[in-house]
Amino acid sequence: MFGYILPYRKTLSEESKLQYHADYCGLCRQLKKQYGFRARFLVSYDVTFLFALLCAQAPSPEVKRCRCPVHPFCKRECTACSDALSFCADVTIILSWWKLLDTVADDGFFRRTAAKLLLRLYRKDYALAEAAQPELALQAERQMSRLSELEGQSCDSIDKTADAFAKLLSACIPEQDEPTARILRQILYHTGRYLYLIDALDDFDKDRKKKTYNPLLHRYCKADREFSGEDRKEVLETILCSVHEIETALQLLTPESHAELLENITSFGMKIAAHGVAAGVFRKKANRRKL
Repeated sequence: MFGYILPYRKTLSEESKLQYHADYCGLCRQLKKQYGFRARFLVSYDVTFLFALLCAQAPSPEVKRCRCPVHPFCKRECTACSDALSFCADVTIILSWWKLLDTVADDGFFRRTAAKLLLRLYRKDYALAEAAQPELALQAERQMSRLSELEGQSCDSIDKTADAFAKLLSACIPEQDEPTARILRQILYHTGRYLYLIDALDDFDKDRKKKTYNPLLHRYCKADREFSGEDRKEVLETILCSVHEIETALQLLTPESHAELLENITSFGMKIAAHGVAAGVFRKKANRRKL
């Protein structure tokens, strides 16, 4: 969906690299199992991070060898089906649905038309995910409606707009004991805030050119004021503050699995992505290969 939550592979052990790929492939396979082949196109790094976070409190999940349509001539390791993986498949459908609706509302003609076609394609899948996770679907509708209302008002508060998406992501947890749930909500709240702000920074030039809503435009570019280097630095600092909050909350957990992977993503991957976006080089292929 967004693609800003990635491990930094240079400092990741081979064991954790294999675990990450297995989780990603396992989520892809679970999407097919629950929603059909077309749902595989929605698999994302962001929800793979969510899965790693949700299953960290249990021993390492079972990994098995599976066929992959992208690599048809050799089997690949993938995480076996579990309640957490099934939940993450539902989350993928719900978040992707609202992302498509947001594209229809905000983007240009071609992207808007493509999103409308995809909404027709995934309509039944969303109905199934909504039935499986009614509270999450309701929270998604509530917070995205709130975000749409703020955008309609040309809101110049980056905190208010980021808070709406952050609250949506903080709801993406299954039933947990309350102490653990509180920590997970804190991690996911700041993950949502991080995603919203880094996406706004990444889309800044595009949105300014197309004159579409971006909270940074309304916050920093009033009366034709330019977006300065100091402004960009200030936005980067607030993004990194959320990463720091994620790191702090993560220390309160005692992971039985995925500990190195989670630490790597929060301590390196998310920060590298934030600096890459701020410098305008994140989307370049040469830079992405380093992640």
